[in-house]
Amino acid sequence: MNTIIIFGLILISFISLVGGFKSINKSRTATEFFLMGGKLKLPAFIGTMVASNLSLGNMIFVCSIWGYYFGLSGVFWVAITIILLIVGYNVFGKHFKKYVEDKNNSGSLHDYIASLYIIEGNEKYKTLRYFTSLVTVVTLILAIVLELHIASTLFGTLYNVQIGTTFVILTSLIAVYSCLGGFRTVVDTDILQSVFLVFGICAGIYFYYNFPAEPIKSIEFKTIISGTGWANALGISFLGFGWLLITMDTWQRNCASRSIDTSLNGIILAGSLMVVFVILFAFFGIYIKDVVEPLAIKNNIVTSSGLLPYNDFFKIESLVTQQDLRFCLGFIFIGLIMAAISTADTFLVVLSHSITTDLLISKNAKDLGSLDEKSNIFFGAIGRATIIVVTFIIMISWAILNYFNLLGDPLNLFYVAYSVQYSLLPALLFGIFYKRRNVTSAISSIIAGIIFTLFIGFYFLPKVQQGDMTDYLNLRPDQWLGLLPFLISLISAITYSIANLFKRK
Repeated sequence: MNTIIIFGLILISFISLVGGFKSINKSRTATEFFLMGGKLKLPAFIGTMVASNLSLGNMIFVCSIWGYYFGLSGVFWVAITIILLIVGYNVFGKHFKKYVEDKNNSGSLHDYIASLYIIEGNEKYKTLRYFTSLVTVVTLILAIVLELHIASTLFGTLYNVQIGTTFVILTSLIAVYSCLGGFRTVVDTDILQSVFLVFGICAGIYFYYNFPAEPIKSIEFKTIISGTGWANALGISFLGFGWLLITMDTWQRNCASRSIDTSLNGIILAGSLMVVFVILFAFFGIYIKDVVEPLAIKNNIVTSSGLLPYNDFFKIESLVTQQDLRFCLGFIFIGLIMAAISTADTFLVVLSHSITTDLLISKNAKDLGSLDEKSNIFFGAIGRATIIVVTFIIMISWAILNYFNLLGDPLNLFYVAYSVQYSLLPALLFGIFYKRRNVTSAISSIIAGIIFTLFIGFYFLPKVQQGDMTDYLNLRPDQWLGLLPFLISLISAITYSIANLFKRK
């Protein structure tokens, strides 16, 4: 097992670095570095979407935790979430066609939202673009910290190495090859990482059918809809429906294709694969609860009680004696690490894209597409430098969150990290459908969303970790966090409406 893991990770690291060096000449300009010159094709689109979204923190662990805590109901609702993800984009995708297919724009969610509020002679739309970009920067820094922290804990579980050391090594490796080739390298490595993830899933299925243990028992059809509770069901469903509308990596991917048909078809096909995968991940959570945890307890092995299901899985590694099953453990481990890396490298390039185009280029030029060749090459170099700077910020952010013990609950930290992004949803939808839209109202709604997300999130996160079941305004702490994407969008929408009302008066 150890041989497979070490050989596999070294091979993947080598291929990623080689891919980065090979992509340098093709990614000299900012347009190529961030958007591949608009030449992303359907197969690569599907590969990078699956790899980026089936991440360790925002899919694999979350789905497994839902399976562990809610059984078959958890399986049902994570599948509904991905289905709603496909539905959400197909409902609104037609409104993005003009922007996605325009090769002269910056290929940025924030640029698109700001463009909805452009009024001749009023430069406030630029301020709106800065605030929307800030939301994504905060979200993705927290998301990368979560991804690589979970990956580092897996290394710690299996090899007893320091989490901080592993975190720094993983972050540095990803930064190097992402810095070399930009989005082009990310797409190439995502395809490779998707293959290893599929190997890991197949190995997991083989392990389940061949490891001698008690069968799964937590299958209850009567509560398949109600088993998670209304708050969790509403929160995760809303999160799924809005996911592809307000995540910057989605917009970067869509604009890299410069084809709304490629985007729509790619999302349907990739989403269909993801439905199958998340169901398997959720069933794995049930497997942990019914099979792995009792076995661990029987052998005096301490588990996380569902908070870190895959860590608990590898804690029984010493009880696995069959050589073929140990090989399976190795493939599963590599697949999980690849899931973390494939999302972290995508988010790192997205962060650089947002900072470079939305905060730097937009001050002097309206769009990425308006740059002359010399400026385009210059900002390509700036994009690379930004990745290095952001890497250090990510390491510092990890150190702070780890110091305050806020990284031990992946599920609820996931809600906090990604709910920040939902403060953009009202500004986006009002901008598309409301004729009397106002840029000040949009900015106000986003500020309110950021403030309330961080307040509600970090107020209730410690309470959930302490097992606090007290009602706060008729909701338990875990319900507050589960509803967070919906609540933040609601708060932002109310703020937008109130600010717009005062502006009109």
